Amino acid sequence: MTDRVVPGEIRAVRPLEKGAEFACQGGGTCSVLFLEAGIVRVAYWAGSAPERRSFAVIRPESEWAGCPFDMARPGGRYVLRGSELAVELDGKSGALSAFNLQGDLLHQDLEPPRFGSDGFRIVKSLAEDEHCYGFGQRTGQLDRRGRVHTNWTRDPVEADRDQGPGADNLYVAMPWYVSLRSSVSAAHGFFLDCTFRSSFDVGYTEPDKMTIEADGGGLVYYLIAGPEPADVLRRFAFMTGHAPLPPRWALGFHQSRWSYESQQVLDAVAEGMSLNDLPCDVIHLDIDYMRDYRVFTFDRDRFPDFRQQMVRLRDQGIRVVTIVDPGVKKEPDAGYGVYDDGLEKGVFLRHQDGTLFSAHVWPGESVFPDFSRPDVRKWWGDWHRVLIDMGVSGIWNDMNEPAITDGPILEGSRHIEPPPGLPSGDPQEPGGQPQHQEVRNLYGLGMAQATRAGLERHQPGKRPFVLTRSGFAGIQSQAAVWMGDNTSCWEHLEMMLPQLANMGMSGVPFVGVDIGGFFGNATPELYGRWFEIGSLLPFCRAHSAKGTRYAEPWSFGEEVLATVRRHLQLRYQLLPYIYTLFAEAEQTGAPVWRPLVYQYPTDNRVVALSDQILIGPDLMAAPVVRPGVVARAVYLPDSPDGWFNFWTGHHHAGGQDILQDCPPGHLPLWVRGGAVLPMGPPMLNTGEKPLDPLTLVVFGRGGSSCAIHEDDGATLGYRDGGSCTSCYFVEPEDGQDALTISASRTGKWKPVSRQARLELRGLPGIASATRDGTDLPVRQASAHSGSFVLLGDDEERWTARIEFDSIGEGPEND
Repeated sequence: MTDRVVPGEIRAVRPLEKGAEFACQGGGTCSVLFLEAGIVRVAYWAGSAPERRSFAVIRPESEWAGCPFDMARPGGRYVLRGSELAVELDGKSGALSAFNLQGDLLHQDLEPPRFGSDGFRIVKSLAEDEHCYGFGQRTGQLDRRGRVHTNWTRDPVEADRDQGPGADNLYVAMPWYVSLRSSVSAAHGFFLDCTFRSSFDVGYTEPDKMTIEADGGGLVYYLIAGPEPADVLRRFAFMTGHAPLPPRWALGFHQSRWSYESQQVLDAVAEGMSLNDLPCDVIHLDIDYMRDYRVFTFDRDRFPDFRQQMVRLRDQGIRVVTIVDPGVKKEPDAGYGVYDDGLEKGVFLRHQDGTLFSAHVWPGESVFPDFSRPDVRKWWGDWHRVLIDMGVSGIWNDMNEPAITDGPILEGSRHIEPPPGLPSGDPQEPGGQPQHQEVRNLYGLGMAQATRAGLERHQPGKRPFVLTRSGFAGIQSQAAVWMGDNTSCWEHLEMMLPQLANMGMSGVPFVGVDIGGFFGNATPELYGRWFEIGSLLPFCRAHSAKGTRYAEPWSFGEEVLATVRRHLQLRYQLLPYIYTLFAEAEQTGAPVWRPLVYQYPTDNRVVALSDQILIGPDLMAAPVVRPGVVARAVYLPDSPDGWFNFWTGHHHAGGQDILQDCPPGHLPLWVRGGAVLPMGPPMLNTGEKPLDPLTLVVFGRGGSSCAIHEDDGATLGYRDGGSCTSCYFVEPEDGQDALTISASRTGKWKPVSRQARLELRGLPGIASATRDGTDLPVRQASAHSGSFVLLGDDEERWTARIEFDSIGEGPEND
């Protein structure tokens, strides 16, 4: 608390183009800038204005468009009112409040901020009905109230290595949250633009207060208007970067283990996927593919013809992703090119006295690239040419918090951290050369930036796939993120849903966990249940640790194998829907996995609901997350057209609880009434078949539509017009027992010629079906299992009409 400033009475005001600057009696200055409609930047400093640029916000202040605002001074207060937010400063204390234009309180300082050279402290109010989401990767439940959230990247080893309920900070640091006040349905976002260690006490010490503190850095934060959570995340993505559309193969199933340690084992795993008719696109290689864990090397004894094996696997539809850690073995005069080249180019972190910083990781004593520097990021990215030339398809970044030890990693060593004052970054950085304490949280982000840029250079025009364990705000623009070393236990299966939902609410859509659990041994029941819901993860990978039993899907008996096969087949059939969700994420920042409160913020029943998840707007899963359960309560949100059981077509009204049977091997899945769900054919990898036939599954009377984003699935051409959007509209005809289905397509990309097929669920029998006056073949089924109509060629435009015996919904019970 030394040398900290309290603003005090406002003594002078300086108008700015985008806001105003307020000089206070206590020696501090506050600026309020309206950067865009609904985005306000608040900054405090003592002395001269800070020079440090933002490491997370992707555009400088000068590139923001600004928005109209006015300033008034009623009753000793300064009020700045923009198009969507109003900011008020108390003229006596400098305390700040913010409101939406309906007058709903979004942010209120309970005391003036305190800031100085050693950090800052903010104390703000928490309304009784305020719920908080986000904060990146966390344990616990969906609503983050009642916890302290520390932002400091680390590998949670030793006492809390299992990511137990007491674990706080994990691999990802994200000083960001979305607030929702349920009584007024007002959402807003708060981003603390600080890379030092920070903490958010969200009503833990005092239930009606949030205390935000940091160990250093300037006090800069952004307030982002709603009113919906979707509006908040759209603006946050605009600030910190959008998640690029991944290659289509990366949305298939990934199989992994620490480790598939030889060419023979890798071939056997690929053969096992084929023999058991299990869809799979990717196998991951952990650290044992390298020569004694040296990055950018291959063990020629274990993998004697690695490049040829990559070709063989690719012919089978399997790609390989290899792990890369940041530690480079410290090996002078041994001919290790990565170390020698890095030493010559000066890319490794060094102490103040110029000596190399080193610590232990898998290869032993190692040195570490300084990813804070652009030249080092380019150097690191260029080394990936070694892997790409050998046929590797993607890169998995691990141990990048960074996770280091004080001795050999498997010999009782302690996890340590680099010294806080370790120089990191460009000495010419505005504001001076950073130190480790400022940029530690950025280490994983910098490594991902380096990797992605390297893959783009060495695979021109192709979409890279990068997976990371660690990251900061903006990581979504560089990599997919998995949640690190979880455990094969029911508690971690249950925790997966709110954990990934909060990652989505933090702007990171491409997320997943190790299906089945990393540490420990899953029981057949746990493994099967994990796969039921895990098959729909945005990033879908099974992974297990060395020393555990082998955990491939065929390792748990025929019943579990059938469960895995059924649910992976479902994932691949749903890829048109899932792929489109990723295209939407790139455009709007919308999460793929969504907590129910994202879609239904006015439904008070879902503000803390953690054990159900939405996959996009239309598909809802209510998985079993406890042992021995064969039926569970499911809450159906208050959607106007109710919800349909995906498997049976049974209909229920929204806004109620139901009891759902869920025997082993069955994932309770529900579809929003009126939705149109696009589905493709069954396949064993994403390149096996084109989208033919395309099945449009209509749940209920329709009155809705669906859009399918399509492109070549591999290149960056979709950004330059090489894509198309196919839209399908299903509308009930007023006063008639009929539906009209129409299609239109925009964009330059031409999908392969295909057949379209209509499947109707929850509707009575079909009397007739026609397209442009021509009768269409119909296959009748029960009202709940569906009726099928072959619609013919899926051209750029067409219209069909379905007549029913008597239109209506299915019964109101399951």
